[in-house]
Amino acid sequence: MTVGIRLQIMSLTIIIYIFFNYFSAKRRNTTVHKLFSIMMAVGAVNISLDSGYTALVHRYNMPYDILYRGYLMTLTIFLISLYFYSIQSFREKGARIGRILPNLAHIPCLLTGLFIMFARIDFITIGDWHYGVSIAVVGIHLSVTVYLVSLSAILIASRKRMPKKVRMVAVFIILSIVVTFLIQNIDKTTIVTSIGIAFVLLSVYILVENPDTLLIEQLEYEKDRANSANNSKSSFIAHVSHEIRTPINAILGINEMIIRESREESSVQYAQDISSAAYSLYGTINDVLDISKIDSGRMEIVPVNYRLDYLLYDIVSKNQSQLSSRDLELFAEINPSLPCEYYGDDLRIKQVLNNLLTYAVKSTHEGFIRLIVDGECQGDFMRLSFQIRDTGIGIKDEELNNLMPSKEGANKAKSNSLPESSDSIGMEITQRLLRLMGSKLRISTAYGEGSILSFVLYQRIVNAETIGDFDRFVQDQTKSKKAGFKAPSVRLLVVDDNSINRRVFKSLLKGTKIKIDEAQSGFECLEMLSEEQYDIIFLDHMMPKMDGVETLKRIRSSREHLNRNTPVVMLTANAGAAYAEEYRVIGFDGYLSKPIFSEELERTIKNFLPNYKIIASEGGIFGDEEGDEWKEKLPRIIGVDWSRALQNLPTKNAFVSAFRDFRRSIGQEAEALDFLVSDIESKDNLELFKTRIHALKANSELIGITALEDGAEELERAACDGDLKLILEKYPYMVNYYRTFESKLSMFEAGFSKRSDIDFPQVIALVKMVGIEMEDMNKLSAFEALDEIDEYEYPDNIMKELIKLRMAVEDFDTDRVTRIIEAVLDKLHELWDEERED
Repeated sequence: MTVGIRLQIMSLTIIIYIFFNYFSAKRRNTTVHKLFSIMMAVGAVNISLDSGYTALVHRYNMPYDILYRGYLMTLTIFLISLYFYSIQSFREKGARIGRILPNLAHIPCLLTGLFIMFARIDFITIGDWHYGVSIAVVGIHLSVTVYLVSLSAILIASRKRMPKKVRMVAVFIILSIVVTFLIQNIDKTTIVTSIGIAFVLLSVYILVENPDTLLIEQLEYEKDRANSANNSKSSFIAHVSHEIRTPINAILGINEMIIRESREESSVQYAQDISSAAYSLYGTINDVLDISKIDSGRMEIVPVNYRLDYLLYDIVSKNQSQLSSRDLELFAEINPSLPCEYYGDDLRIKQVLNNLLTYAVKSTHEGFIRLIVDGECQGDFMRLSFQIRDTGIGIKDEELNNLMPSKEGANKAKSNSLPESSDSIGMEITQRLLRLMGSKLRISTAYGEGSILSFVLYQRIVNAETIGDFDRFVQDQTKSKKAGFKAPSVRLLVVDDNSINRRVFKSLLKGTKIKIDEAQSGFECLEMLSEEQYDIIFLDHMMPKMDGVETLKRIRSSREHLNRNTPVVMLTANAGAAYAEEYRVIGFDGYLSKPIFSEELERTIKNFLPNYKIIASEGGIFGDEEGDEWKEKLPRIIGVDWSRALQNLPTKNAFVSAFRDFRRSIGQEAEALDFLVSDIESKDNLELFKTRIHALKANSELIGITALEDGAEELERAACDGDLKLILEKYPYMVNYYRTFESKLSMFEAGFSKRSDIDFPQVIALVKMVGIEMEDMNKLSAFEALDEIDEYEYPDNIMKELIKLRMAVEDFDTDRVTRIIEAVLDKLHELWDEERED
């Protein structure tokens, strides 16, 4: 057996060894791994053909053309595979490689393949060896040269973007090929190509494709997948929570008006139950979002200065509603010598206490719940001790294990004795938040005798002034809270793209007599701010085209702006001290989280108003009292579910206002949708269409137009999926049906109690006043005059002109306002003359 054959057998043994070890390890089915498998297979075939050719030459002393061509062809394929493998590896590791250079580098190799198949091969004899001479052999050398130059250029250009190990593999490959072909060409009797192939495969295997590296790669891949899934989950939860907050905001706002305006005790009780359920849902949404943040590592404890007495008052007052329906009492025992102000994350402390009190309420059917807060001063810090004791059913030992942090993830078996909240996300988030704050939950319980839930927090003292008598503090706060206020001289602007949110906002401030203007976009806001001075501005965060942050920047940047220094409060679904600080840095004077609660809204407004503009009103803020007879007079309108609308809008004012606003927006909104659909392939138009169709769905749901709601929902899904074909197919039917409600709901244009005896001199004066106010750029006063005009019942020809007039005022089109006023005055004079003749 010759030395050459021994070398080839050794090379083949190395490849077989690599082959079995390689396929014994788990790996992902990627392009790179497939190419390495091809390289091993082709390399084995090449060495086998080379060995066969060598054995036959030495035995029979003559060349075998077919074997030699097979050897050259497999060598060419190996070079192509090796080049593909290198390029793909570079790309996966961050190298920026175009398409032109790699594709051009294949041309010599492809031509070589044709030469091998069809070109003549001559053999020259050197010693006892027959060496092939052909253009195909020249082509292989040219291919090797082109590949080496290409790989070297890519390696040099992308060396900073590729990992060190990948660069080492590339250098080994290049050096192995160079050395192999140099030796082979210097001494043509030396057989080294098989050793070169084996060495290339071995170096790649050791550095890149070995089982340990594949395992690490697999783990990194699974980690990336897990992170991606977790990020997708967090994004989905954040999106869903934001979408849920909008209807919760409407529910709580409208429900607040029911409680204020209803005279029936049963209705008030129902409304309070709705509030309790909505608050519970709101808390659950926040808990789910918090768990998602903790899982993804985005949850942070954000310390701020806070007052402990206000924090505890909020906790006690918020949980009183849960106790009233369960015949329970809540006692707060607060050490009066505790300092009043600390530095910590007050929002997370509130969240923990609320969750623990909720657990205590649900596990206690009679008796009392006691909140005990004490502390021990340790230098600049206070060791605050919080305890919640209840006289409930307690917890069994086997159930207690499921609540403790050390048993997280254990199987949580429920029993009839354990309240539902014990294994809910509320207790889960409580334990996680306490760990983030450097504490832990302690539970002391005896089944049938109650429980003690406690934790300790170290908080830095900011103000050493003592809390004092907490019971007296609660009484003072409750009295102040009930007093309410009025501010008839205040003018406020609320900016929100959702009309329902604006309606709820105005309803919550109905009793304050504040003059409230509305804007549905950042652009409209800027236009209104350039014409009117406001005392305070509430600005929604998420709006299409121009969000709240961009709108604020434009307000503050204009030196000639009337409202450059007006307080601006952010309206947002984001809650937490971190967001408060973020908005403060951006330039907002305050922020209010959704859903909006009336007490927080009123408190925020009072904080930004001078004292001389606030008038205290004993007895609170109440709306006008109304009977329910109007509900019995609702006419039958095909497509409108009155019962569903009344569930959402139980008071006359909210009911009429919602339907009136819906009807007035039909023409303009339909035209806007038509425009967007006309070029729905535009990405911007598709996003705006999605926003507007979502608002239409929500508004249709609010007033009980089910078929329109379903149609809008179908189009919204199509927009989210990018199904333009379905949008173009379904939209015409939906929008035509939408437009029919402009006539169907005409009864709402001026409410239910229109006066038939028109006071013509007064109405004519009011119509002229609309024109005067518009000339003075006073849009609000023009609307007030229009509202007074709408108190009367008019013939259809005048009513149509008045609708046009209102829309022109809304668009601030003074020229159109002037033309319409002339037409209205002419028709009013004609009607007045006819009545005087009669």
